[in-house]
Amino acid sequence: MNDTLKSDESLASSVADNNGQAMNVGQNSIVTAKHRFAPIAAQKVRALIKTMRWKNYGLNDVICQLEHMPNKSAAIVLKVLKSAIANAENNNNMDIDELRIIGMRADEAKTHKRIMPRARGRSDRILKRTSHVTVEVGE
Repeated sequence: MNDTLKSDESLASSVADNNGQAMNVGQNSIVTAKHRFAPIAAQKVRALIKTMRWKNYGLNDVICQLEHMPNKSAAIVLKVLKSAIANAENNNNMDIDELRIIGMRADEAKTHKRIMPRARGRSDRILKRTSHVTVEVGE
């Protein structure tokens, strides 16, 4: 019983986030790239990520798809994906041809609250939402 507990603890410690560094999970390693406080709502980025979630695309296919999408969220996800690939190649000496996307997610970040003046001294609230976009690649 204690042996399994120790193995779970060692696995949890090796999976801990290392701010863009490789995380070892067994033989494979995962490299992350993040764009924090991206000036777009997380809901819009999630809609884009859902279109690619269950597909088994290679990195070149995903990059080609993102380059041809007219969305602002596609440009942001493409930039983070290219950053994750560069992190894997330069910081962790991984082979680009063997990389695949492990995970993509968009989390809500701080919302900037602004006001818009209206008639008769009233005002409306404008919510400028931001998000944290994370892409994980590995071999």
